[in-house]
Amino acid sequence: MEAPPGPSESRLEQFRNLRPADMVLTAAHGIDLGHTWQFASKAALERCLKYIRRNYDNHEAFNVEDNEFMLCVLERHPDADNLTRDGTAVGVVVHRNPETYNSRPFFVVYDDDTHEKFALENVVRSDIPGATRRLVMRMCRNAIRVIVAEHRAHLPNVCVRCGIRGLAYHDTGDVAEAVDTARTIVALHVDHCGTPFCDLVSSWFLDQGYTMTYAGLSSMILRSTTACNQWSSPHRETWENYHNQRARFQMLCARCNNELGSTLH
Repeated sequence: MEAPPGPSESRLEQFRNLRPADMVLTAAHGIDLGHTWQFASKAALERCLKYIRRNYDNHEAFNVEDNEFMLCVLERHPDADNLTRDGTAVGVVVHRNPETYNSRPFFVVYDDDTHEKFALENVVRSDIPGATRRLVMRMCRNAIRVIVAEHRAHLPNVCVRCGIRGLAYHDTGDVAEAVDTARTIVALHVDHCGTPFCDLVSSWFLDQGYTMTYAGLSSMILRSTTACNQWSSPHRETWENYHNQRARFQMLCARCNNELGSTLH
């Protein structure tokens, strides 16, 4: 069974016209999908996929280029071999999740006309799959909290996005009281800028050649419980050094921090 012909206009081409800079390969963080489609970063690829998903109706046949692109992207999925079923995948569609009906994920279409759901975030950040990724992020974040606190003392005490003033780093007073008595003064957060924190972690793992499974992580973990996970000393040091050489920080108020989707603090 061949994939049905899709609409004439490619959503990928629409996205390229809207955000041309997102589809230019960068040396540091770029993604090259077989030299046919290139993206400046994982965030750029994610924006493109969300644009495609948003601009197709439920069960609408994908344009030929969009279909080829999505099958290529699917190869980045950690479970790509099972999802493609030995080459029997013929396309991708978007429609309501039949289990919950409150989301519109991508579905792989097979030559027997069956569908299987796959998660967008797993193809964007395929180097650290699912639950393993969450564990890694938590451990890397915990390892650098002291470093982040030290940088806070040297950053301007102003939100770089909206300009609102923040409480002094050494202020031990009650934050709620300070905000109530001087409404232009708020608590500020330290945020990674330039390279997102999640991309720093992913790049570190790739550079070190670590295996992205719980089994592969077991030798790297000093303590692992429900409440606490820590790297063993050599791995913690390599992560801290890698982070210190590449990380850049900025100050944000709580509102700007949330709007930008920061998860560090």
